[in-house]
Amino acid sequence: MDLDTDIIIIGAGMSGIGLAVQLVRQFGHRNFEIIEKSRCIGGTWSANTYPGCGVDVMLNPFFSLSPLLSRILE
Repeated sequence: MDLDTDIIIIGAGMSGIGLAVQLVRQFGHRNFEIIEKSRCIGGTWSANTYPGCGVDVMLNPFFSLSPLLSRILE
């Protein structure tokens, strides 16, 4: 992690990623770090299981963010 970081975002769940996206979109600010304790992004949705729940359509919630995330997380 760079010690000259202006903003530290705790957690790479939907809120943390959303904040990072808005920092870039609204303010053009890229001097931030996203810190996540697990190996995967996704927060609660990635860490927890929901027995008995199911969907009939496969969906990747980060699909629409992928092009922007790849530029942010370079």
